[in-house]
Amino acid sequence: MALIGISILILGVLGTLFYVLLKQDNSYITYIKIQAKPSCVVGINEKERVVFYNALNSDGNKYNLSMLEGKSLNEMMKLFLEKLDNAINSDEENTINITVMTKNNLREERIVNIINSEIKDNYQLIVHEPTNDELEKYSNEVVYNLEA
Repeated sequence: MALIGISILILGVLGTLFYVLLKQDNSYITYIKIQAKPSCVVGINEKERVVFYNALNSDGNKYNLSMLEGKSLNEMMKLFLEKLDNAINSDEENTINITVMTKNNLREERIVNIINSEIKDNYQLIVHEPTNDELEKYSNEVVYNLEA
């Protein structure tokens, strides 16, 4: 009798654990490396909301995740450009380099278009292809153009 009770209890715990793990929001995150005077890596979910921020230099420390979390990619770029406008001293610094860490061409094109629409004619946008190391580090993608 005790063995049956323990078995049912273990099955119940395993079932609950399985349910909780399936219920978690394991959303796909696309990382974008932005290199300008402040350089950073930003992660956005499938709804294009910021869920990750990591500064890559001391100028990038002007921002933090609590300041950007939950903002749309458009809102994040507006805030980024506001602070960038205040830091620009010369025409050399009018370029923004971005690397979208995905092999999904449609997703990359959409992200670049959103960023380009915010930049307008104020800056020159240079889009770089991610290296294999960057893809491995940020996206774990090994096959081209698969949906998340």
